Amino acid sequence: MDILTTIFIAALVVFILVLLATSKKGQFDERQELIRGRGFKYGFWAICLVDALLLLVVRKFVLSPQLLLLLSLFAGLWVFSLYALWDSAYFAMNQKKIKQLSWLFLFLGVLYTVQSITDPELRHISLRSWNGSIGILIMAVYFLTVGGLMVYCVYRDQHKQD
Repeated sequence: MDILTTIFIAALVVFILVLLATSKKGQFDERQELIRGRGFKYGFWAICLVDALLLLVVRKFVLSPQLLLLLSLFAGLWVFSLYALWDSAYFAMNQKKIKQLSWLFLFLGVLYTVQSITDPELRHISLRSWNGSIGILIMAVYFLTVGGLMVYCVYRDQHKQD
């Protein structure tokens, strides 16, 4: 194994251990826990629905197994995130730097979108085999929509408190 790979793996393990040791669990109130539970349910049903639709599509078209897996998982995560954000149950009560996190998500969404638009491989993609450009496009959609809604909800909740 290469020395750089060993250093990277060691640094990653140390980072994860430090993160686990210093992180504290988010505190959600009862309303947030109920909304998050309903969001998990809606996310699960979105995964089931997308899997059923993809089962029908696969009979007509050959699609990459990675794409089939990621589309259903992305749909479930996307539905949960949007539902929990819209109902102000996404952030814990003791979570700090919410505004910076929401702007970071939006910034990542813009970066992924620019990378997807300027990627020359995206114009010649076949959905029969996996290409990393598809993953970048999925990340662009997720971060752009969730980041935009995060920024909106942070300012909406701020104006409600005033």
